[in-house]
Amino acid sequence: MSVVNAVKTELLPRTEALVAHLEAYGNPEALRFFEAISHHLANIRQEDDIAEVFMALSTAAFQGFVLDPKSSVLADDILMRAGRLAHTLSADAGSLN
Repeated sequence: MSVVNAVKTELLPRTEALVAHLEAYGNPEALRFFEAISHHLANIRQEDDIAEVFMALSTAAFQGFVLDPKSSVLADDILMRAGRLAHTLSADAGSLN
């Protein structure tokens, strides 16, 4: 499985679940933020695109919106998985040098 497919497989369904929850119960600011993340994930075509998604996710805590408990759990899971993927990708890249 390619790196692009691995990131999409790991993060896109979870981000889509969070967006669906926010559409039904959340606030508009959080919905817009995570819709943008979901859109970026869906449109990753090459490994360079992954960094943009991870950078955008890294700003989640600074957006100023407050998440309901379920949204918070879903967002925390996405951020944890993205962090783990970023660490794995950086370790793989570092071993090539």
